[in-house]
Amino acid sequence: MKLNSAGVIHVDKVFYKLHVDHAFKQVLAVTDGDHFTVTDFGGEILAEPTRAAPGVTYAGNGRPRGPRPRTSVRPEVLRYQHHMVCSCA
Repeated sequence: MKLNSAGVIHVDKVFYKLHVDHAFKQVLAVTDGDHFTVTDFGGEILAEPTRAAPGVTYAGNGRPRGPRPRTSVRPEVLRYQHHMVCSCA
């Protein structure tokens, strides 16, 4: 199976959103009752979702839409701010 450009896989008439970082990856989906595991061919587990309820056609990955928020400040920004503070003193 192959993920599409948005990192979505189609299993049993339901679209499951994994992550865009995995776009176009070849994956293996192994089902076990109400759960299934999605792995790459190297054995890394990408997702372990439960099957969607009957009638559901899309299951997200639990993350909000849009770009991921920045978690750290870039070093060059800190360096620039430091020079601005030093030139005023």
